Amino acid sequence: MAPRVVLFQGQRGAYSEEAARGMFPDAEVVALPTFREVFLRLQRESDAYACLPLENTTAGRVSDVQLLLPRFPVQIVREWFLPIRHQLLGVPQATRRTIRRVLSHPQALAQCAAFLEREGIEPVPFDDTAGAAAEVARREDPTIAAIASRAAGTYYGLKVLARNVQDEDHNTTRFIVLAPAPQPYPPLRRGARFLTALWFTLKSVPAALYKAIGGFATAALNLTKIESHLTGDRFSRAQFYIEVEGHPESSAMQHALRELSFFADEVRILGVFEAHAYRLRGHQEQAAP
Repeated sequence: MAPRVVLFQGQRGAYSEEAARGMFPDAEVVALPTFREVFLRLQRESDAYACLPLENTTAGRVSDVQLLLPRFPVQIVREWFLPIRHQLLGVPQATRRTIRRVLSHPQALAQCAAFLEREGIEPVPFDDTAGAAAEVARREDPTIAAIASRAAGTYYGLKVLARNVQDEDHNTTRFIVLAPAPQPYPPLRRGARFLTALWFTLKSVPAALYKAIGGFATAALNLTKIESHLTGDRFSRAQFYIEVEGHPESSAMQHALRELSFFADEVRILGVFEAHAYRLRGHQEQAAP
């Protein structure tokens, strides 16, 4: 199903907007200021999707998104990979030598940390990359720059002072598409590669994690991602987010899920979706549908 509206966190010119438009060129793309507001609005609009960053090859996970995922009735229905090419953007009268501080999202600053250190520029965290570009344009200060996309620079009338300032050539962000739950899982198809995203709370017993995920090894299922978080105000139990190459309708996955249920509470499937071809191609090619 093609959504009527796609929500993203940030402002016009954000990388999330670029990803959303790449996947859903005919949908209305709506910017919201925070991740939480995206989740809240997604609950109210049955024909809306959300496009959110989950992790980056340079700076790691976007923890706010991972923490919000199990707290709302949503499902992951798609993944998308976007190579991120950061630009140093300033007002028309600025030059590279005049810049003393740079505004951007903490993830973007982390992706450009070596560049900023070499240039002697002070990083200043901001809510989002495109919002940082808008703020630089508003201030009209030649000593302040933003790290954001080329599209954000064009949209807010800034000029590029330095191109492609990310530290790593492979710098790529993985986005997920969320839909209101419940959604039907895509049917199991021969030859298709599926990922299943799971969230569970581990029982506080010896070797619980080893035993909980051991069923996936026994069933020859590959875990592509595992993240842990503390649960509530307790330091004795952990919650885990994992992604597994497999489909819940397969006998192998059903065996692994039964094993998981013995050692974990509150097991929840957060989504079943096809693996994007970019997983195999790597950063040498542009992500495509």
